[in-house]
Amino acid sequence: LTKEQFAPLKESFPFGQVPVLEVDGKQLAQSQTINRYLAKTFGFAGKDAFEEAVINSLGDLYTDYRAELKPYFYVLLGFAPGDLDKLAKETMVPARDKFLGFVTKFLKKNAGSGSLPVSLFKRMHEHPQFDI
Repeated sequence: LTKEQFAPLKESFPFGQVPVLEVDGKQLAQSQTINRYLAKTFGFAGKDAFEEAVINSLGDLYTDYRAELKPYFYVLLGFAPGDLDKLAKETMVPARDKFLGFVTKFLKKNAGSGSLPVSLFKRMHEHPQFDI
């Protein structure tokens, strides 16, 4: 969605921003809310309230991780000036390694629990920008 395409649509979105998921003509906003809705809809939300909370904590961890990556991606996408190589070394790589360290620890501890597909975390990092 380009800026030109987004401008006329902005007012039609619940909070004037994306992402928005439309289901049966109704709009649902905010990334983690959409993620939780889809997880419940497709059976990935956990087997009980505690497991659901653990899965939600991983979603919140991912939100924190994305916030740490913003300076890098703002420069990468041309929204801000900066030294991309420096940001990669000082911001993106440490954030990635910290996040994946937590995820690896979680997956090792919870191997075979069946609540969270490992492929989900793998897919999150198949973008070429993570090949640093």
